[in-house]
Parts: sequence; C-alpha cells; structure tokens
Amino acid sequence: MTTRSGTNDLHGEAFGFFRDSSLAAKLPAPPGLQEPSQRSQYGGRFGGPIIRSKFFYLIDGERTLQHEQAPVLIAQPFQQYSGSFTSPFRETDLMAKAERCRLKNVRERLQPILASFEKKVAAPGGR
Repeated sequence: MTTRSGTNDLHGEAFGFFRDSSLAAKLPAPPGLQEPSQRSQYGGRFGGPIIRSKFFYLIDGERTLQHEQAPVLIAQPFQQYSGSFTSPFRETDLMAKAERCRLKNVRERLQPILASFEKKVAAPGGR
C-alpha cells in the first residue's frame, strides 16, 4: 500500500533481504532427506514533485522470490511415494500514486491550531 505524501524534494529508499537454508539452523529430518530453501525480498520507492508545491508522485515496488522443497513422508506400505517436492512462490507488487496538494488551504486550516499550541508552550507551566 502506498500511503506517503509528496514533498518538494526528490527522495527514495531501497531494501533487500536474503535467506538461505545453508545460513539457517538445521531442522530435524530423516536421513537422506534435505530441505533446501532460499528466499529473497527486495524493493524500493521513489517520489518527488511534478509541479512544485502542487502536484507530487510516488512509485513503490517490491518483489518476493521463495524456493523451497517440502518433504512428504508417507508410512508403509506406500513409503515409495515419500520425497521432496518443490514449492516455488513469486510475488511482484508495483504501486504508484499522484497527489494534488492545496498548501494554501492547509496553512489556513492549521494556523489556529498552531497559534493555540504556541500559546500553551509559551505560557509558564505549559497551561
């Protein structure tokens, strides 16, 4: 979900996460049965003004790739059907937002609130 508001500065962020079964603790498993897994998640966002102080944009993207093998153990007499089965997962999210801001109206609405706050802060004892 893209929820940030625009500013007059260009701004952005990026992130990445990687996890591999070779870096994780070993889980109990029957001899000869391995459970390799790998997960990577990465993304970022970028935003800024289209028209200074009036119209802004924000682009947000994220991708998740996960590769696992799920062991399936079946009791006798059907143990020949036991084994590991792949379980891939892929997800890509891309969102964008454009926003119009009427700063003059926002300033007019906030002015009484800010004035009241300034009086409380400036008064002795904050009252």
